[in-house]
Amino acid sequence: MGLKERFAVKLLAVYVALGFIGTELSMFLLCRPYNQYWAVPPNDIDQCAFYRKYSLPQAVFNISSDALMLAIPLPLVIRSHLPTKQKIAMVLLFSMGLFVVCLQFLFTYHLP
Repeated sequence: MGLKERFAVKLLAVYVALGFIGTELSMFLLCRPYNQYWAVPPNDIDQCAFYRKYSLPQAVFNISSDALMLAIPLPLVIRSHLPTKQKIAMVLLFSMGLFVVCLQFLFTYHLP
């Protein structure tokens, strides 16, 4: 339909794909020596057992992509010709995604 949100969705899809590739690369490149991925248990290398360094890039991409996904439909709902009551209900419904973003932030940055 030629909406600018359509272009934003395509950009977001590229961002999510690049984020997936980036997080996968970080998972495979952060554990050194590489053979510790298969060691049971890993020999004194916490990173290979708990993936602490991996959780940070993953959280950055998850939180930012979720926030961007929430930012795309909200202007459409606000500009729509729905009654005000329905607009408020739709905005509240989409804003529940902020709860997920907050939980991701808390669990990522407040791990023991």
